[in-house]
Amino acid sequence: MDYYGNFPMSMVEALSTYRLSPLCGPITGGTRVNIYGTGMNASVPQEAEVMVKFGTTHAEAVDKSLIEGN
Repeated sequence: MDYYGNFPMSMVEALSTYRLSPLCGPITGGTRVNIYGTGMNASVPQEAEVMVKFGTTHAEAVDKSLIEGN
């Protein structure tokens, strides 16, 4: 793809989600969910928030210290 313009561009690792655990929980919420994938901590700037949203609920920021890499 060609890009035109006089602006800086940064490419980061693509965001991919492989699986979630657990796959279900109570309707009232409160269940801690593990998201397995890549690129979740590859933001520019590095301080940018990681936001998670399930269904039509509100999006919630994730504490980046909880994101583990392999």
